[in-house]
Amino acid sequence: MKTILLFLFSFQMAFAVSLSDKTAIYKSVDKYVDAWNNHSGKGFTDTFTADTDFINIFAMHFHGKEAVEERHIEILDGFLKDTTFIVTNRELKEVGQGVVIAYVSWEVKKDPDLQMKGIFSHVLIKEEGTWKITSTQNTLCRGAL
Repeated sequence: MKTILLFLFSFQMAFAVSLSDKTAIYKSVDKYVDAWNNHSGKGFTDTFTADTDFINIFAMHFHGKEAVEERHIEILDGFLKDTTFIVTNRELKEVGQGVVIAYVSWEVKKDPDLQMKGIFSHVLIKEEGTWKITSTQNTLCRGAL
């Protein structure tokens, strides 16, 4: 019994997200929030992998960093122009060594007529010591549009 408990404890410790990793992951999120709030899709994908996948709130699938950035340039010049992106909550779930799911709750505001709420489910991988977003599902909260 002691051997099993020791094994389970060491398994948990092997995959614990360190404080420095949490900070780096949150900075990855902050990077795209800053790009959004600077009203530019340029730079939105700076912390994404080259082969990233991004599914937006309309279930449109964008593959590759360039496609995701182009879409965000388009929407931030269009119907989401002059909006503010606010992170309301962040939770991390480590699923393996160097692999984390980040649940990022958000609000987008422009005026009383445009207010949306949703949640990103990001899969991040540690690539050459840097946390990068490799997959994203963006979901609106019920009644958010």
